[in-house]
Amino acid sequence: LLNIRLFLVKRMNMRLGVGRVTWKVKLRMIRLFLFSIALLISSTILAQTDIPPGTWRTHNAYNRLLSLTSTDVNLVAAVNSAIFLYNPATGESEEITRLTGLSDSEISSIGFNQNTDRILIAYGNGNIDFIDNSKIINFPELLNSEIPGSKQVNHIYDSDEFSYLSSDFGVMIIDHIKNEVKDSYFELGKDGNSIKVFSSTIRDDTVYLATEEGIIRGHMNTNLKDYNNWLRYNTNDGMPTSQVKIILSTPTGLLAAFDNAGIYEFAGNKWLITNLLEQESFISASQHLAKSIL
Repeated sequence: LLNIRLFLVKRMNMRLGVGRVTWKVKLRMIRLFLFSIALLISSTILAQTDIPPGTWRTHNAYNRLLSLTSTDVNLVAAVNSAIFLYNPATGESEEITRLTGLSDSEISSIGFNQNTDRILIAYGNGNIDFIDNSKIINFPELLNSEIPGSKQVNHIYDSDEFSYLSSDFGVMIIDHIKNEVKDSYFELGKDGNSIKVFSSTIRDDTVYLATEEGIIRGHMNTNLKDYNNWLRYNTNDGMPTSQVKIILSTPTGLLAAFDNAGIYEFAGNKWLITNLLEQESFISASQHLAKSIL
């Protein structure tokens, strides 16, 4: 998955004319980060033979990178039950687990709100943590809500002081200044049914969602709780019939990733194939690293 993301971002940079130096620096940072994870893995394996009696130790699945983001200082990666922070300027790395402060396990997505300098950690059961000035703050509003069914967060998109959480039930917006849920959008299907939202982005005061029913968009000045206020793209707009998992705003427009169909670019009023990654399947994942590179 990481290789697919890096390849996608690299090809986008080539298309958008982004400087080669920026890409090489970012790629070097990522390689250093992955190398630091390898060192952590080796240290963990070696240490498992010397666990003092009466103590606890976590055993995390390090071979599956779930989500990736970047702050102003660190590269941040999530595996199933741990967060890794790597500072490329100092070479220092840190592992955070439930034993060292996380409120839950089974991480589903992470994000970074630049406006408030907060790292967000979302878990499969709907629980949420913030890392704020090295302090871990639990935000259990979604976990404790009466929303039926799955509360898993699939992707986190940040705009100003808000975080848009794309979830199995819809979208939830967190206001970091007020530390509260600003709004939630449910039942956004074409018939007012509940649909999964895999990722989101904002462009020109319009929210775009990649959902299990395709790409939909709604203007932020309308009542987005009403499913009738969302415009729905279909094959007449150039979209393929396969599942869309990722939508991303770039300096020149919108890109969307469709399973086994590739990357499409929105060109005014039509979605056009870019001939990139046409045979790949995608999973919804954090796009903050891609956004920072672009």
